Amino acid sequence: MEKYAEMRKMAKKNISITISTFIASFVISILGYILITQNLEIYNSYVEAMPEHMTLYSKIGENKIELIKNLENIKSVGFRSDPKSLKYKSDLFTINRFDENYFKMQKDFLKSGTFPDNSNELIVSEKTMDRFKFKLGDDIQVQSGDRLLKGNIINPTFGYNKNEKFREDNKMVFKIVGIFKNQSDKKIQNVYSKLTEEKELYPCIKVNRLDKIYDTKLDIEKIVGEKNLVIENINLLRFLKIDETGVHPLSFIGINLLPIIVITVIFIF
Repeated sequence: MEKYAEMRKMAKKNISITISTFIASFVISILGYILITQNLEIYNSYVEAMPEHMTLYSKIGENKIELIKNLENIKSVGFRSDPKSLKYKSDLFTINRFDENYFKMQKDFLKSGTFPDNSNELIVSEKTMDRFKFKLGDDIQVQSGDRLLKGNIINPTFGYNKNEKFREDNKMVFKIVGIFKNQSDKKIQNVYSKLTEEKELYPCIKVNRLDKIYDTKLDIEKIVGEKNLVIENINLLRFLKIDETGVHPLSFIGINLLPIIVITVIFIF
């Protein structure tokens, strides 16, 4: 009888251990899934806000761009231009130069249609398509010009001011050939076209190895000079725990694993 009682006691203990292990595994799995999902959302938000790893404060010419392309850690270089102001009916837009390499850096950017091949072709956001009930292939006439506030030209990207005026300098006709996904909740929407080639542009740089990004930044600074600031995607680098001193994987792992460990202990004990 004593043996039987001991066996029952051991069986209960084993069942208790099994249940505790199952609960721990279940909690860790759920928390791990939530944490991974949250981290992916944060990562994607930083990449969407700034698709490139680095850019420059000021534009540079083709000769310096070629020197940057030839650096060892450079994966690709796209381009951005200065935005210009457009007006369609009562709505303001910024038109930007389309560059294939830059748009390749942006995941799932084009929702339907094609990218522009000519200067009279345009891609617009889903929000713009819905607002004006546009369809692919529609021709639209817009005004190009400057936004003025108290007689001074203001940046095309600034939020709308009820006291501003629009000074038209030209009318342009574009064919809508593509639709891209909405970019946050910007009131002044972007549109993109194959604008006339510019001699100087803002390079948008992607590197092969993010752990070497600060070494590459120093190489770029030598090419463009100290006065032209090299701007890295600081939010992404902080998220990945990368700084001038190197990569800090233990810090990244600790911050992400510690909540799981603490909550698991609370659940079980």
